[in-house]
Amino acid sequence: MDAINAFPSSSSPEAGPSTSAPTPPTPVLARDPLLRYVPPYWHAFSTMAKGRWWNREILELISTEFRDRSLEYYRLALAAGVTTINGKQARPGDIVRNGDRIQNVVHWHEPPVTGRVQVVSGEKELAKQLIVVMKPGSVPVHAAGRYYKNSLIEILKSDFGLDRIYSITVNRLDRLTSGLMLVATTLQRANELCKQFAENRVKKEYLARVAGEFPEEETTISEPLLTIDRQMGLVVVHPSGKPSITVFQRLSYVAISHTSVCQPKTGRTHQIRVHLQYLGYTITNDPIYRADNVWGREGGKGGIALTPTEERTPSVMPEEAARALNLKLEEARRRVDGLGGDGVLGTGDGVPLADTLPATPAPEEVRSDAESPVVDDTATPPATLLPRETGADIGLSSPVPLSSQAIQIIKSLRDQKDMLHPHCVQTASGRSVDARYT
Repeated sequence: MDAINAFPSSSSPEAGPSTSAPTPPTPVLARDPLLRYVPPYWHAFSTMAKGRWWNREILELISTEFRDRSLEYYRLALAAGVTTINGKQARPGDIVRNGDRIQNVVHWHEPPVTGRVQVVSGEKELAKQLIVVMKPGSVPVHAAGRYYKNSLIEILKSDFGLDRIYSITVNRLDRLTSGLMLVATTLQRANELCKQFAENRVKKEYLARVAGEFPEEETTISEPLLTIDRQMGLVVVHPSGKPSITVFQRLSYVAISHTSVCQPKTGRTHQIRVHLQYLGYTITNDPIYRADNVWGREGGKGGIALTPTEERTPSVMPEEAARALNLKLEEARRRVDGLGGDGVLGTGDGVPLADTLPATPAPEEVRSDAESPVVDDTATPPATLLPRETGADIGLSSPVPLSSQAIQIIKSLRDQKDMLHPHCVQTASGRSVDARYT
């Protein structure tokens, strides 16, 4: 986690004096004592093909279903041989069938998380097959996305020796939400507690700091909520959604920061965050529902447009990002296993790896959505674009047709996520191939 540049320097002390400019030292991130780091490790992500995956090409499937990595990352992973189907190296056009096992072996670099997990219960609670945990913000409850060893369940196992922790947690919290959680140490106890919560026999309280001066009187909102994008976990107010009621009570208002602390009474997934956004008082540091460049001038207040549309537009990489990605991929092509003395990358079967990877457009070749490509009738027909390149993957996981505003919100959030996340492949000899473009 320390190094933010995975590529070794091209110069060495033994190389002797050089007239070229000295290579700058590799930048290193200082470890923050308030963060929990996990040393990089080898990990095999393995899964059986789900029904909706059958008869789809592997590159289209993984780039559409798993949005935590860029399309360039998946192309490079297939070319480097770290993605397999039933133990055999997968090629971009391989078709996934019923019963297939898909595996991706990577040298995993988990992001650090803030704070530290605390077990605040004692022997009395443990005797009742229950522990009470203080979960800090940024720690996910279960392994998901970029997190495995930095998930709450794995931290309880590794740091506290609580091996008999069942993944069925009684009251789950969003990754960015901090607070107390009940975790059962037996399956029977977990089922009992889940039943108590379902029957409203347990009282839960939340606190939220929101932007603006929240009304002093008690505020109730009962707008239904619907998840319209599974990959981003995006929830909006929609008439086809699940019934949801949230009651807010303002506790304080700080004029200097123009923020309020309010107390919601209930909450399902993202319910508090979305209902606060609907009221016009988003949580102050919410990275999804308070992104001004995503939700527009109104910030999602009053909901979004619902009129369906079939129009889709592909994501266009900003010029600076395209330039950085181009440099990273060119470096990756030279570093992947198979680099011979003649400078040709091999894939293991005599095919130059550079021929198997798509050409990365130069910044000046990246067009905006409004520009139309010049058609050359004599040119070779272009390769079929993937759904992620055309925008056709937006809405695939939505239970309802999406409006143009909803599509643009999903597109913006996905682009924002793609720009922030590192994309690293580890080859068989241990070299790190970094295709990130931030």
